[in-house]
Amino acid sequence: MADYPHQTPSGKRYRLIDYEGREVREYESGVLYDYNAKKALAGAKGSRITTETASEYHVMRKEKPIEAAREGLRAGVSAVALAEDHNMAWSVIVAAQAELAMSPDMGSSSTKAAEFIGRAADMLPDKAPIKLKQGDNSIEAGSIEELEAIRDMLEAQRDGG
Repeated sequence: MADYPHQTPSGKRYRLIDYEGREVREYESGVLYDYNAKKALAGAKGSRITTETASEYHVMRKEKPIEAAREGLRAGVSAVALAEDHNMAWSVIVAAQAELAMSPDMGSSSTKAAEFIGRAADMLPDKAPIKLKQGDNSIEAGSIEELEAIRDMLEAQRDGG
């Protein structure tokens, strides 16, 4: 304990050391952390994550939930439906959401399911319109492309075109 006299609010023990001319925290795990710059300078001793492998681990961290979602899809939809046609799998999911949407006793879950179906059937916009306001002027557009078209039209009018 005496070697690491300081402690973070979460209970991690560290000591202050000089590292390349600046005072940094050295944690019991071996991690070196520049508190002022809010940046890790070295990983834990024996850690597989280093500055050279960090980007690889970042990609792996992103892939895990995607694969878990795919696995859930495979488990939730019969193997026959997936094997025959991915659209069939999608149909099964939308059908299950339709049942949920029509269940008044499900509260807000039925509303969310109805919104899901509306978007899946392309009956609802993906997101709320884009609203820009500057002073007393405001513009509302359904997409970035529509907003750019409005901008081009206004610039043409301004330039006398």
